[in-house]
Amino acid sequence: MGNSVSSETSSAFHLPLSWAVGGQGAAEMQRIALPISRSKWIYAAEIPFDATTELDTQLLASLPERAVIRGCGQFLTQRLQTAGWDALQVGVEAILDVSAKTWQKRSLRELARRGKRHGKILEVAPSAATSAKFCELLKASRHGREPQLRFLFRNRPWPKMRCFCFCDEDGNWLGAITLSRPGPNMFHTEVLLKHRDAPAGIMEALICHTAEHLQREGVRYLNLGEVPFVGPDELPNLKSKAFFKIGQSLRFAYDYQGLFNFKQKFSPDWQPIYLCARTGVSWRLLLDLFIASRYLHLVGYRLFRSVKSG
Repeated sequence: MGNSVSSETSSAFHLPLSWAVGGQGAAEMQRIALPISRSKWIYAAEIPFDATTELDTQLLASLPERAVIRGCGQFLTQRLQTAGWDALQVGVEAILDVSAKTWQKRSLRELARRGKRHGKILEVAPSAATSAKFCELLKASRHGREPQLRFLFRNRPWPKMRCFCFCDEDGNWLGAITLSRPGPNMFHTEVLLKHRDAPAGIMEALICHTAEHLQREGVRYLNLGEVPFVGPDELPNLKSKAFFKIGQSLRFAYDYQGLFNFKQKFSPDWQPIYLCARTGVSWRLLLDLFIASRYLHLVGYRLFRSVKSG
């Protein structure tokens, strides 16, 4: 499957996806109750800098008894398993070492160069105006009028985000990328948005610019985010095989392969990403997550559209 995982990045620690470092004082966690499994899904958090080196024991002990965390990297998953948690691989994440040149292939640079001719790339600060532009772009994106997934990433602007946008000469947004910071030396891609009428090369130019900008700041890694239902050819158990088979059979609803192919252009290190649960990853929990994230809603919508158009 794609590139092999490098030993250096596979051992690098980062918080769960959509958790971020920043600020002082107590951790701020966003959670929802999952009624079928009676679990608590912690889908986002702001963690003080001094708690992120090892996600300290006191913080882990303070989590709910039936806590669920998704988007856990390999290093964190191993720590949680040592503490008695259960884990299930749910996909892979694409990590770009922005200090290396291996990701800047000639074909990618040429595509980005063509994209740049259509406007300019800016970093914009969080504000009401930025939020309005972001929402306009979301509505104008390819899937903007369809049911939107929830709790799997930060799909709305928030005060501590970083946002880079691609604007045409009239100031219209053609593309945008929003970032959170899951570790001192890493930024994570929360949302990639492209206007449905944007020319080719826009998103490649935007990601290349963002990676180069972070490199100049001294950041080491840009996490391009998760691709679900992609993993090794040999899965460890029946539950893992069934989970991947179900997701892959529903590709008509969520094109994970197209997402993988796009991110593969940047030659990232593909690393496993896990769902971790304190009291076990059960089928009830998986059903809860499919419902709460609106994934089943999206499946139903696509089925209805398919039947209607057929």
